[in-house]
Amino acid sequence: MSAATLMYLGGRLRYFDADAQFGVHQFSFKNPKPEHVGQSQILSAKIAGYVADMGISPAFLEISSSTSSSDIKLIDKDTLVRLNVVTGGITDVDWTVQARSGVLYVRGERDSLHGQHKAMLVYAKGDGFLFHAVIEAQGRQTELTEFPLVELFLDGWDN
Repeated sequence: MSAATLMYLGGRLRYFDADAQFGVHQFSFKNPKPEHVGQSQILSAKIAGYVADMGISPAFLEISSSTSSSDIKLIDKDTLVRLNVVTGGITDVDWTVQARSGVLYVRGERDSLHGQHKAMLVYAKGDGFLFHAVIEAQGRQTELTEFPLVELFLDGWDN
């Protein structure tokens, strides 16, 4: 696997232009020696961990490792999206549930081209529900402030 591929995979928001090409192959040593076999095992494990940390399907490594270092395998955009190599302008939402001091909340966070965004649905014992969102405007203040009102009714409860 080339250094350029590893650099690309390190991005949180990974784009793919319409006229772009994305190719992969096995990594290799310039002048291979017997001791490189052990080093390649260590390197493979580190690359697999890195790819997993970046949220990319292990199938991506299967494609890369099945292509000789003297060749290049071009991967189409649909496959790159399916394998989560290409994320576009938004990441998956990271959902967590937490409880602190009589308050229970569900929080979702994601990064996008427009910054980091968070939304929380909170239940405070004795006070009820609260919805809170933090959205980075980045020049979209008018667009964001002109959203229509949205009301939530839970099991007929309106407060």
